[in-house]
Amino acid sequence: MPANHAPAGPNQHRRYAAAAATGLVALLVWMTLRRLLDPLLAPCAAPLAVLAAALLLALPAALGHRTPIAAVLRAALRVAALALALAWLDGAGFQAGASAALAVGTLFLTVGAICLLAPPRAIAAVHALSLSALVALTLTPVWLAEGLASMRRTDGFIDGLVAMNPLTLLAAGTGVDYLRSEWFYRYSPIGSLRYDYPEALMLLSVWMAGVALLWVGVALRRAATRRHPKGRAFHIPQSNEAEIAP
Repeated sequence: MPANHAPAGPNQHRRYAAAAATGLVALLVWMTLRRLLDPLLAPCAAPLAVLAAALLLALPAALGHRTPIAAVLRAALRVAALALALAWLDGAGFQAGASAALAVGTLFLTVGAICLLAPPRAIAAVHALSLSALVALTLTPVWLAEGLASMRRTDGFIDGLVAMNPLTLLAAGTGVDYLRSEWFYRYSPIGSLRYDYPEALMLLSVWMAGVALLWVGVALRRAATRRHPKGRAFHIPQSNEAEIAP
C-alpha cells in the first residue's frame, strides 16, 4: 500500500465514531425536544440537543486523543457546524443560526479548556464536575426559587442571574423570553419578576473573552510542560550521601 494511503489509526476511527454518534444523538434529542418543549422554549431545542450530545460524546473522545488540544479545537468546529445546520433545519434565520452555533461552540470550548487545565489523571472527574456545574447554573431559577419569590429587582442581581444562565447564551440570537415559558413558570417565580436580557452581541463577546482567557491558560500550561516535562522544573536535587560521608 502506498505511504500516502496509510490505513487510519485507532484514534482516527474513534474520532469518526464520536463525530457520527454526536450527530445522531443530537438529531434524536432535537426531535424529542421539539415535541416536548413549549413554543417559547422550542427555539432552544437545536442548540441544546447539539450541546448535550457534544459534551457527553465528542468532548471525552477529543480529550482522550493523543493531541487533545488540537482534537478539542477540531471538535468545536464540527459541533458549531452541526448546531448551525440543525438551527437552519429548525427554521432559524441566518442571524439566529449563527448565534446558536457561536453559543454552542463557546460553551463547548469553555468546558474543554477547563478539562485541559486539570491534571491528566483528574480530567474525567473535572469533566463530570463541569457538566454538573453547567446544569446547576442552567437551573438556578429553579433551585433559587424560594429566594427569588421574596426578591425584588435590586442591584442588578436578577439581571446578573439571567445573564449568567447558559440558556440565555443559547437563546441570545432568537430573541425569545424563555424564562416566561410554561415550564419555568411552573417551577420558578422568576418569570413574574422584572428583568432584562443582556444584548446578544455583548453577551457573546463577554463569554468569548472568558473562553479566550481560559485557552491562554491552556497554551501557557502546554508551553510549560514542553519546557519542563514530567515536572522537572520543580525537581529538587537529592544530597549525595557519598560526598558527605566522613
